[in-house]
Amino acid sequence: MLSGKSLIITFFLLLIYFQGAAQQSSDSTISLKQALHEITEVYEVRFSYIEEKVEAITLTPLKDFSSLEECLSYMESTYPLEITPIHQQLYSVQVTLPSNICAYVMDGKTSLPLPYASLKSNYTQGLTDENAYFQWPIHSITDTLTISYTGYQSLSIPLVSIDADSCRYIALSPKSLTMDEVIIEDYILKGIQQKLDGNITLQLPAMNMVPGLAEKDALHSLQVLPGIYSVQETVSGLNIRGGTHDQNLILWEGLRMYQSGHFFGLISAFNPTFTQEVSVLKGGRTAAWGEGVSGSISLKNKEKHISELNTSAHLNLLSAGVGMQIPINSRNTLQLSTRRSIADLWRSPTYQKYYERAFRGTDVFQANENTDSNTEEDFQFHDINLHYSFQRTAKEAIHLDFMHIQNDISYAESGVYNEILTSRESSLQQRQQAAGITYQKQWNEALSSELRLGGTLYLLSGINHDIAYGQEQQQQNEVTDLQLQLKGDYQFSPLLQIQFGYQASEVGIRSFNKINIPSLLIDSRNVTVNQAVFGDVSWNNRRQTTYIQAGVRGNHYQKAKAFTLEPRLRLRQTITPFYAIAITAESSSQSILQLIDQQQDFLGVEKRRWVMANNENIPLLKGKQLSLENTFKKKGVLLSAEIYWKKIDGILSKSQGFLNQYTYTDTQGKYDTYGLDVLVNYQYKTIGSWLSYSLSESNYTFPALSTSFFPNNVDLRHIASTGISYNHYPWAIAYGLHWHSGLPYTPAEEINEETIIYSTPNSARLSAYSRMDLSAKYTFTIGKVTGNAGLSLWNTFNKENIIEQYYRQDQVKGIISQTQFALMRTPNLQVGVTLMW
Repeated sequence: MLSGKSLIITFFLLLIYFQGAAQQSSDSTISLKQALHEITEVYEVRFSYIEEKVEAITLTPLKDFSSLEECLSYMESTYPLEITPIHQQLYSVQVTLPSNICAYVMDGKTSLPLPYASLKSNYTQGLTDENAYFQWPIHSITDTLTISYTGYQSLSIPLVSIDADSCRYIALSPKSLTMDEVIIEDYILKGIQQKLDGNITLQLPAMNMVPGLAEKDALHSLQVLPGIYSVQETVSGLNIRGGTHDQNLILWEGLRMYQSGHFFGLISAFNPTFTQEVSVLKGGRTAAWGEGVSGSISLKNKEKHISELNTSAHLNLLSAGVGMQIPINSRNTLQLSTRRSIADLWRSPTYQKYYERAFRGTDVFQANENTDSNTEEDFQFHDINLHYSFQRTAKEAIHLDFMHIQNDISYAESGVYNEILTSRESSLQQRQQAAGITYQKQWNEALSSELRLGGTLYLLSGINHDIAYGQEQQQQNEVTDLQLQLKGDYQFSPLLQIQFGYQASEVGIRSFNKINIPSLLIDSRNVTVNQAVFGDVSWNNRRQTTYIQAGVRGNHYQKAKAFTLEPRLRLRQTITPFYAIAITAESSSQSILQLIDQQQDFLGVEKRRWVMANNENIPLLKGKQLSLENTFKKKGVLLSAEIYWKKIDGILSKSQGFLNQYTYTDTQGKYDTYGLDVLVNYQYKTIGSWLSYSLSESNYTFPALSTSFFPNNVDLRHIASTGISYNHYPWAIAYGLHWHSGLPYTPAEEINEETIIYSTPNSARLSAYSRMDLSAKYTFTIGKVTGNAGLSLWNTFNKENIIEQYYRQDQVKGIISQTQFALMRTPNLQVGVTLMW
């Protein structure tokens, strides 16, 4: 397998090779203040004006005029200015603002009116009427009006540039069909968008605060969306409509991720400093998406091209980080960021809460509670991100990406056993490295392509010592994934587009287990080459009311000796300017998944290990999904209701984490989920509010078990959340309530010293879960420094929520009942600064 060192060396050689140079582009506008200064120099006059108003106006560079009078007359007729002589060589300059303007919005090609076009300015939002007419107030010289209409390019124009004396016609240009077109802005929160292909995208820098989070955690933030939750309150355990976390395909810059969390799952491993957007699809994906039978999540860095050098630093009660964005020249940019925990310097109250939540019930925590031995533990995490972009020509670009993520926990035990002082260290390390190169080219107006080469290395390694019995256990789970993708887009017309491509990956997985007492050695290695071809056709009618996206994906799995053909469909029909429906259908498959061999594997902390489907003892996962969504949006109000059905075949009982009579059972089955997701969202100026509700039922079917049909481990019948956010510079505040019905668990009917007689699997329910969260942030600017200070309070009222209840065998105490509690009240503080050079 290719080593991590080789990937890093290759990455930096490519970085050096693609280094280039280019000329900076020149500015096309100047400020009014600068223009007045130039006139002063040429004609030896002076101007009196209010600086704040003059600074807000920009204009094209002035041409040569024959006289001062001609120059001033031109400026008055072209811009909202009134220039009056006070006395010789001194003029007064005033900015004139009309109270209202009016206009019509029309198609730039056909001149047909565009009724109910979306209008949004700095202070107001609305729609054109049925005749495409509107009147609009002007509040400020800097007020800009943005006009949007489905199927057309959005247009932003200064309101002062619209003639107040006559109602002009404003033309919008039809745009070519693109699946990335945004159809709903401010979905739940400002900065969250729904796109034409069904993608829900979080634009993290622009997004309002999420209740309970001091920073914009990429994966935690997804849980504000209906149908996405985590029964364990982790980002390494995201459940999408009844699925387990390993059934989600997670991509970072197009590379598959096998580790998604720091603190062994409690916070996202993706550094918020430069993460630009997070996109999620719960179903109805395009054919370009493979694996991930439950859902797909894609993360991307900030914009590829930057114009200013800036450095940033941030600190919270768990970690500290720094970052840099370096514009080497107009064609080459470099972004760097790193973050590490601060627990070795200070174990904050936040750290103590997270530590207890992450390690309670594991060997780490039990070692601390063992009164027969002394324990010293050490925990840390860190990550490194690098992105390099080279704009080779106007139509060609090359991007290089590198990521390193690592978590380490170790604890040393010492004690006297058999009259001998014994000391041993147990440890667990989880790390991931990923590197990739992407080449993009626009061949002509119709054809573009993208070639991506990359790889991901994942390692989970643990050593567990039992000093009382002299036992040592060494475990490793290693994944090497080398990836290739070639994708093309061809635009037959502005209304018809195809996307096609080829994907290949060579995946190697190693599982190692060695015990000294009793002697045991297992070292299994498997390699597979998976290949896929895919194609999608997207079509929009001329009225931009009907959108059809249909595709098919063909997969060949070498190890599983299987070929799958997977149709995909998305149909969206706009019924009125305010109401639309969407139907999606998807067939999918997955060959890389996670299993649990023993509950105490890897110290009981990260007990899941990656394995490969072989269609013998590990079947290929196969999924089917259908959904129907209804959407109504008008004047800041969004109503959405989506019903869905989902079926996943080929799941293994050992992949579900049973803690009952089926803990050590190995059999195959399926689960079915039926549900309804409802969202009510209202946005008014600086205030946003939402209410979401999910009703669902998810059940297992395992034919070989004595009880073959019972509720899914993550079957939450009712989930509700509501919140309100306020965002007005310099303050941002968010408050929210999250509630769901209790999780299923298996009670014991009888317990004796050696055995447990369980009731029917998942026949009882834990008490309902509820939590209120608060976040607040203050932003400030001092010269070239922009900073912010944030506060968050998770579980504000310190509600005690049970998220897991089971029984386990203790070598000393026998059978004991174990209860896992959710995170209690947890504060966090965050400070960040950015310096623009």
